[in-house]
Amino acid sequence: MREIKDSAQELIDNYADALAQNGIRLAVSKRYFESTVRERNSSANTGGVILNVIDRALDKKREEKSYHYQRNQYHSLVLTVLPTDSRTVTKGRCKEYAFLLRKLERPHIGVEPQKKCYEEQKILRKVEKRILKIIQKAETHPTVKVCRDTWRDALRYTSAAKYGYKTTILGKDYSFWDILFAGLAGLCTIAFVFTAWLIFQLFQAL
Repeated sequence: MREIKDSAQELIDNYADALAQNGIRLAVSKRYFESTVRERNSSANTGGVILNVIDRALDKKREEKSYHYQRNQYHSLVLTVLPTDSRTVTKGRCKEYAFLLRKLERPHIGVEPQKKCYEEQKILRKVEKRILKIIQKAETHPTVKVCRDTWRDALRYTSAAKYGYKTTILGKDYSFWDILFAGLAGLCTIAFVFTAWLIFQLFQAL
């Protein structure tokens, strides 16, 4: 089987002229990284907490016997959007789009790792679709805007496991954005619940 990276590079070469006309070039690379498998999430209610303690103890027993804290593993193909004039955007601040090739993962310790491989042709179709979207955006937006990361990209990177290879985003540590977006999500949930409660109280008062 041909190396998928070579096939992706051929796709990029097919659109090289259209990209260059808009001041853009694409680089393709392969990434491999691992992540730690954590314990199962806790339950908030009292009964759930007790059951959770039991479940976690059983998880650890199974883990030590069978899985030996096997880490999650990910193999990805990554497209990096670069300006042809490297002075406009530094490489570390350029957008990246990852496509999973295969993974070995599980939701928490004590569970058997599950392996999944993605079909090569489907991956290449996704790559080509992304290239076309980049060209389309480049035709109506400045090169810098097409290439440079924004907070939306930071959200995209931290919300998908396939970007776990990134250590810094927008010049800050990956964990900074992970904590920030998790905190904002928590605040939004609290605000939603409070608003729903307030509306309910208003209807009750009518």
